Amino acid sequence: KIFLKNLFKFKVDIIYSTLGGAGWTQGVHLASVTVQLVDMDERDISTAEFVNRIREKLADIPSAKIVVSPTERMGGGPGGADIEAEVTGLDQDKINEIVEQMMVITKKTGGLVDVDTSWRTGKPEVVITPDRRKCADYGVPIGLIAQIMRAYLEGDVASKLREGSKEYDIRVKLRHLDRNNIDQVRDMVIQLGRNAIPITELAEVKVASGPTIINRKNRMRKVTVGANISEGALGDKIKELEEQFDEEISLPPGYKIHFGGMAEMMGDAFSDLFTVLIMAIILTYMLLAAILESFIHPFTIMLTLPLALIGVLLALFLTGNTLNIMTLMAMVMLVGIVVNNAILLLDYTHQLRDKGMSREEALLVACPRRLRPILMSTAAAVLSMMPLAIGMGAGGEMRGPMAIVSIGGLIVSMGLTLIFIPVVYTAFEQALGRD
Repeated sequence: KIFLKNLFKFKVDIIYSTLGGAGWTQGVHLASVTVQLVDMDERDISTAEFVNRIREKLADIPSAKIVVSPTERMGGGPGGADIEAEVTGLDQDKINEIVEQMMVITKKTGGLVDVDTSWRTGKPEVVITPDRRKCADYGVPIGLIAQIMRAYLEGDVASKLREGSKEYDIRVKLRHLDRNNIDQVRDMVIQLGRNAIPITELAEVKVASGPTIINRKNRMRKVTVGANISEGALGDKIKELEEQFDEEISLPPGYKIHFGGMAEMMGDAFSDLFTVLIMAIILTYMLLAAILESFIHPFTIMLTLPLALIGVLLALFLTGNTLNIMTLMAMVMLVGIVVNNAILLLDYTHQLRDKGMSREEALLVACPRRLRPILMSTAAAVLSMMPLAIGMGAGGEMRGPMAIVSIGGLIVSMGLTLIFIPVVYTAFEQALGRD
């Protein structure tokens, strides 16, 4: 914590650290440090750049496993990593072998950092494994062994002590001196009537390390391999890992590798947003058809959407952003925005034709006269989104791609609308036999 303050004190506002995790359930050998940066206008680097610098500085600390990631990332599973590959199967040892191969492949893949697995072995513990045949020979139920050993080591509540309005459990168990090591556990006996049977006659007593938690999915054991992305796009890295896993790992029958976490969440979100996008297009078309009293020219106006898509892809390419949930949300909003220019143009064209002008005359008059309001409305929308596009304000880095997509779609669709829409309008009118 002091190291971070001294290293980046001019960019850090608050540092909050926890030891042992929530509820002290993870052990004091684990800790987390949350760093809150100052506002964007008070620093010269982005959050992603800050994370990369921190990762480089902390990489040289020996005997420490450190994961650094921005908190605003929309993460998925147990580790909240960018990429989470889940291995499912029945045998834990076989799953661990597959996980080791995946770890090697993931670590040598460029652009991936903080490679880790969800499998954790706990501290040494005493494991008592009953021998069912010997238990049957002695006539000792296995449940009785568990009950007696639990009473020895953990204790049973024999009664309650009442003091006024309060009650306290009276727990009876062996003294700590009598259950302090593995040899004392092996000396314990199972009392069956008048017979005292040593526990070693009925079960194997040994020290082993078991897992701290066993994750399951679809009634199968699951272990997750996670990694964060330092360079590149999520989809490209997942595709690259899938190809390498298929080439280098031979999965036994009943074992599967599935990319979950953020990839699974984004897949579901993309599907939902595409459904919303289609519904927005349909509703916009229905509204235009009702207003224009035509089924043809609303389709002409809707052709501005592919023109906006050109601007969207161009803006993403020039700024180095990727197609994500934020950009898809901006595309949904563009459906109702980019059609305005074509509406202004065609509505005025229809007004001129109602006054007796021919199709070509109306278009030649409408395009120059509607150029100014189209330019003014587009410029107003673009300038209003410019602060967000350059990342100003809290959370601007995450919401910036929305503005970038909107600006790119508006500018390109505006320019192409004045050229493309009159041509399409003329073609449809000629096909319908109208002058």
